[in-house]
Amino acid sequence: MDVVERARRVLHGIDLDPASDPWANELIKAEVFFTKEDNGLTCPWFRPKRPTGSVFLNPPGGRLGRESLPVLFWNRLVQEVMAQNVTHAIFVGFSIEILQTAQSNINPLQFPICVPRKRLRFIHRDNANATTPTHANVIVYLPGIVDRTAEFVEEFSALGQCVVPNVLP
Repeated sequence: MDVVERARRVLHGIDLDPASDPWANELIKAEVFFTKEDNGLTCPWFRPKRPTGSVFLNPPGGRLGRESLPVLFWNRLVQEVMAQNVTHAIFVGFSIEILQTAQSNINPLQFPICVPRKRLRFIHRDNANATTPTHANVIVYLPGIVDRTAEFVEEFSALGQCVVPNVLP
């Protein structure tokens, strides 16, 4: 929850969570969220009535065919940021391996990142207790039309080491 609250402050609210469900959105509080059935990988993220907005994305694990779902969601997020459909975004990598596996497109290391000192605790609907994964996590900030990199570093440095590249894509 601490990550979500920090993200909400950096983004000044969350307009879209493209990989969520009603239960998770009780915590995220995005204005719009997409469920597995909506398929946030294929549906339009923003519509003419609201052409842009902020995004909080904690992608599901697993695969779609032979492709990694976290990488597919990462690639879609980067595409939307580059098309200026996303004002800015925060991506939560369940595993730090996203830094390796997402290198075929624009690498997460090209953006400001936070590597938490401790593994993040994830809350699941079927288990009221938060669980800690067995691997390290990463939080990535993607500035778009709006750049609040300084706020990202200020908020997330309490959780771990933040690194900002010299040149953003």
